[in-house]
Amino acid sequence: EANTVTGGIRNAGILNVIDSIIARNTANSEGGGIDSDWSLTIIRSSIYRNSAGQYGGGISNNGSLTLTNSTVSWNSAASSTFGGGGIFNEINGSSNFTATNSTISFNRAPIGGGVFNNIGTINFKNTIISDNSSTGSGPDFQGELNSQGYNLIENTVGLTIVGTTTGNILGQDARLDPILRSNGGATPTHALRVGSSAIDQGAVVTPTALITDQRGLIRPFNFSSIPNAPGGNGSDIGAFERQTNDVTVAVPFDYDGDGKADISVYRQSGGSWWMRSSENGSMCALGWG
Repeated sequence: EANTVTGGIRNAGILNVIDSIIARNTANSEGGGIDSDWSLTIIRSSIYRNSAGQYGGGISNNGSLTLTNSTVSWNSAASSTFGGGGIFNEINGSSNFTATNSTISFNRAPIGGGVFNNIGTINFKNTIISDNSSTGSGPDFQGELNSQGYNLIENTVGLTIVGTTTGNILGQDARLDPILRSNGGATPTHALRVGSSAIDQGAVVTPTALITDQRGLIRPFNFSSIPNAPGGNGSDIGAFERQTNDVTVAVPFDYDGDGKADISVYRQSGGSWWMRSSENGSMCALGWG
């Protein structure tokens, strides 16, 4: 953990993060988890519970960022100008960020709760961005996104989509387990719950090396009972490829089936809410979160 200008990692060269966890770091300025000014590649890793006093709670990218089979969740940023609770694509106009088979969820910031793209290029394919929040614009994504198809984006406020929109699912909750769990593999993941609209709706076939999910389990795993997306191959959208032996963990006090505890406690003496159901705070002790 850190409490400096940059939190967990400061990258000014070529950095590969593989099968790793970067969590619970704090930065006064930018890049709570990682602040990168050059080349950053993240594979089968989880970036979570990091915070930034300004922007880029999970990652601040001012260079080239590649995110593959990875999860960025429960990060936060405080800036009401740039934000980017999960990821901030920097001020440098040449910054580029490509996400494939990844999940960006449950992050928050005043603007651009999940991702804030300032003036760079962001490419998404077969990626989930869902359940992020902001008090202003762009709960999930603020700025322009170059879609390469088969993405699930829950909230499009503040988002401009260009590129290939084939297979995109807009305006639907991904029905993620809100708790990061050890679902297999080296790093924790948000499981796709039964009934998720991301199951079997993907179509990533290139590069051919993407034949597993974040856990290292086979991708695609095609459920015969679920019709594939037109042009799809039965892979799931996001970092988690649901298998037949995956079990949906029941969440106590979840009465509406959204995977969050429907209970809050009001502390009258302090005049504040505790264990907000929107963040499922009462259940964090049971998981990686």
